[in-house]
Amino acid sequence: MAEQVIMGSYAAHKEFVASVLWLDYKNELLAWIESVRDELETETDPSRIRHLQGVVEACRNFLALPRQILEIMEAQGGKQ
Repeated sequence: MAEQVIMGSYAAHKEFVASVLWLDYKNELLAWIESVRDELETETDPSRIRHLQGVVEACRNFLALPRQILEIMEAQGGKQ
């Protein structure tokens, strides 16, 4: 795996997480997750169920990115 290069500063990432921009993305992703969960309740096709579960996982992974980036920076001593 290639070495991770984080371009933004720790402060910039903290600011982004606290921003209304991130709140907009977060709210949209949470709405997608809820919509897919609703669809999963009635879906019977196994391949479609796996696909929808993958969509939920991808949304959750995206929601976790800002926190993960901050944790990486903290672990690398990049907190400034």
